[in-house]
Amino acid sequence: MAQTVELFDGYTLLQGDDCFPLTTDSVLLADFLWARPGQRGLEMGCGCGGLWVLAALHLPGCQLDGVELEPGPLALARENQARCGLSHRGVLWLGDLRQGAEPRYDFCLCNPPYHRGGAACQDPARQRARNQRHTPLEEVCQAAARWLRAKGSFFFCWPARQLDQAWQALGQAGMAPRRLRFVHHRPGAPAYLALVEARRGAGEQQVLAPLFLQDEEGRETGEYCRIYHRSPRDTEGG
Repeated sequence: MAQTVELFDGYTLLQGDDCFPLTTDSVLLADFLWARPGQRGLEMGCGCGGLWVLAALHLPGCQLDGVELEPGPLALARENQARCGLSHRGVLWLGDLRQGAEPRYDFCLCNPPYHRGGAACQDPARQRARNQRHTPLEEVCQAAARWLRAKGSFFFCWPARQLDQAWQALGQAGMAPRRLRFVHHRPGAPAYLALVEARRGAGEQQVLAPLFLQDEEGRETGEYCRIYHRSPRDTEGG
């Protein structure tokens, strides 16, 4: 059964029980993206379309395609495209992101599976979407390298404590991190997430200022509110 999720400016999403829900990680990744007007991108594993919709709204001058392995989430993603008035912005198709890749995109994006094990989900599609044993990061990076044109960018997010795995996977695919931002729940807390832009070849790495979701008192930061299109809370009233 599909549930409606409110985004901003009247945009809404439908999420089904067989879909991995829209998470903070995807919202932050969509805000991290950049591309030049007229460029074309691909979301690898678009699920029910939450990240795709946010990315398309964030990059209004770009075309954005999507590939998804599961028919159910793909049908919902196409419905979300239409309900947000974005069907003209790209093609969503059924397929395996690891197969049939050719270098025709200026950028790729993916919120890949993080989990290595643990309790299995009852729904097989949700299990494949969240567990990296079904789609290892190494395979995602190699696919991105094949999809991308020369000097193309691959955007993804990954647990900060597992970055050694991400750097190894990128290296095996002939890519390296070029732009990096760490996400913290609040000042003084260790980073829990890394937002990464990777490219082929050598180059200087740019580490952006950290992103804090809350301040020292546990209130949402101004940047968090900007990303979520919320009005900052009244700091005097709490």
